[in-house]
Amino acid sequence: MSQRPQRLLLWSVLVALLLRFGIGLLLVPDAMDPARDHWAFDYEMGKIATAIVDGRGFADPYNCRGTPPAGSPEATDPCYGHTGPSALEPPTYPYFLAGIFELWGVYTRASLIVALFANCLFSALTIIPLYGIAAKCFSPRIARWAVWGWAFFPYSIYLSASIPWVTTITTLFVALMVRLALDLESAAGLGAWLGFGLFAGFAALTDPGVLAVVPFIGGWACWRTYLRGRSWKLPAAVALLAMTIAPTPWMIRNYRVFHKPVFLRDTFWLVFRAGNSDHSIHWWDDSAVPGNNPSEMREMVRLGELAYLDQKREQSLEFLRIHPGLFARLMVRRIVYVWTGFWSFRHDYLQLEPYDPYNIPFCTAVTILMLIGVRRLFRERHFARFLFVSLLVAFPLVYYVTYPLLRYRSPIDPYIVLLSAYGLAPLFSRERETISHPPAEHVESL
Repeated sequence: MSQRPQRLLLWSVLVALLLRFGIGLLLVPDAMDPARDHWAFDYEMGKIATAIVDGRGFADPYNCRGTPPAGSPEATDPCYGHTGPSALEPPTYPYFLAGIFELWGVYTRASLIVALFANCLFSALTIIPLYGIAAKCFSPRIARWAVWGWAFFPYSIYLSASIPWVTTITTLFVALMVRLALDLESAAGLGAWLGFGLFAGFAALTDPGVLAVVPFIGGWACWRTYLRGRSWKLPAAVALLAMTIAPTPWMIRNYRVFHKPVFLRDTFWLVFRAGNSDHSIHWWDDSAVPGNNPSEMREMVRLGELAYLDQKREQSLEFLRIHPGLFARLMVRRIVYVWTGFWSFRHDYLQLEPYDPYNIPFCTAVTILMLIGVRRLFRERHFARFLFVSLLVAFPLVYYVTYPLLRYRSPIDPYIVLLSAYGLAPLFSRERETISHPPAEHVESL
C-alpha cells in the first residue's frame, strides 16, 4: 500500500473513532438506567453476560440479579426468576461482553465506556476493508469518497455511539468477508479458501444473519474462479467444510444442554411473533417480548426457554393461518420501512417514534443514491454487480418477515455508501472514472 492510502486510512479511522466515541460519551447516562436491573445496558446480551460472570453459564437472557427485598414493589417481578440455559443469542458477543464485565464490573459506568469504545472501534475499522473493496472494484477516487462517507454516515455514528451491540462487529465481519472473496479467484492453493470458510463460520457464531449472504459471496467467488478456467469445486468444498466446523462446538453444546438439535440461536419465532400481530400501530409489538412484558416473562420462567419458544412458534403459525393477508401487508410495509424509514404518520405512532419525520427524507434519499449506483453497475456491466446486489437483496430478507430495526440494516450500509459514491461520481467529473475492472475476457461475467 502506498503512503497516501495509508495516511488516508489512518486519518479516516481516527476521525471516525473520535466522532463516534465522543458522541457515545454524551449518551452514556441513557444506557445507565437502573430499571429492571439495567435492562437498557445491552438488553439480552447484557443479561447473558451477567449470568456468565455470576457462574450460571450461558443462561437467563431476561433475568434480574439478586433477590428483591420482601414487600418491595420488585418482590413479585418475574424477571427475578431464572429461565435456565439459553441459546437465544449466539455466543461470541455475550462472552466478549462478559470479559468486559469481569475486568471492569457488571453494569458499571467503566464497563459501558469500554463496551462503547469497542463498538465505535469496530465501526471505524470497517473503513479498512471498505477501502480495499472500493479500490479493487472501482477506483482510488471512489474509495476515498466511500471511506469519508462511512466516517460521517449518520446511521453508523448513531448505532456505534448509542448502544453496545453486535451490529458493528457484524458490519466489520461482512466487509472483511467481501474483501476476502474478491481475492479468492486468484488465490494460489486452498489456504485462502480455508481461511474464508473458517472466518465465515466464526462470523455466524457472532451473528447468524451473515448466513443470508455467505452463499452469495462464496458462490460469486466460485463463479469468478470458474471463469478464469480454474477448478472451483475442491476450493468450495474446503470452504464449506471449514465453515461447518467452526460453529460445531456451539451446536454440540446446545444439543447436550437442550437434548435436541438447536442451531446457532433459537429466537426466530419470538421475533416473528413480535413483528406479526394485530398490534399494527408500530412495526413490532413490544408486549410480545419477555423483557418488556411481565406476563410473558412469567410464562417463560414457568415453561423454560425452549418450551416457551415452541409456544411462540405455535402462536406464529396460527397467526399465519388466520391472517395471511395481514402478514403479506405487514411484509410489504416492512420492505418500505427498511428502504425509506416510513411506517406511519399516525399521531400515536409518532409519539413512539418522534424522529421518523426527519429520518424518512434522509433514508429515502440514501436509497435513491444507492439505486443510481446500482443502475450504473448494470449499465456498465460491472464485474461485481451481482455481488453487491445480492448483499442488498439477501441480507434484509429475514427482517422483512420479522421486524426491521434500524441497526439490523447496518451490515449492508457500507455498500449503500459505496454505491452512492459510485453513482454520484460522474456528476463531479467530466472525465470517465477509471475503474479497476478485471482483465477484458472476464468483464462480461458476474
